[in-house]
Amino acid sequence: MRTVIAQLYFFTVEFGLCRQADGSFRVYGAGLLSSVAELKHALTTPDKIKRFDPEVTVNEECIITSYQNAYYYTDSFEEAKEKMRSFADSIQRPFGVRYNPYTQSVDILSNAQKITALVRELRGDICIVSSAIKKISAKDSTLDVETIANMLHTGLQVQERSPQSTSGGSTPNSERGVSPRPDAPK
Repeated sequence: MRTVIAQLYFFTVEFGLCRQADGSFRVYGAGLLSSVAELKHALTTPDKIKRFDPEVTVNEECIITSYQNAYYYTDSFEEAKEKMRSFADSIQRPFGVRYNPYTQSVDILSNAQKITALVRELRGDICIVSSAIKKISAKDSTLDVETIANMLHTGLQVQERSPQSTSGGSTPNSERGVSPRPDAPK
């Protein structure tokens, strides 16, 4: 698993590109930004610039002694993050992970106690955001509260565990207002 993560890190954080609306590329990878010669090489060999797809990128060789065989781009940082999240969700493991910006470390979410502690922390953050939304929306009608609420709701999609969901009865998730994942078995 470390090799997979290292590959994706290498071709994004170190050698990543972001395509602009006019079709040109901006560089965000530190490896490219620190090497004028490789930067020029990357941007003048369009056949080596490929769309970032974690499933493909993990198979690319990381070259540390010469120029890369390929450089990967996305149209936005948000797209790159979503592709990474989706790829990470596809990795079979009996736990979840989360980057903790406060401790600058990765938390392993491997039991109910750790998940409950994280939810308490997130709930506090959501209360802060909710308060800010109320204050700002009272004086700024351009704040799209519905879109923000939908972003939170879609971020809380939980796969249902109980078989009773097919019987038409309520489930623990529906009682709490949590939607099942769209790809969850019905």
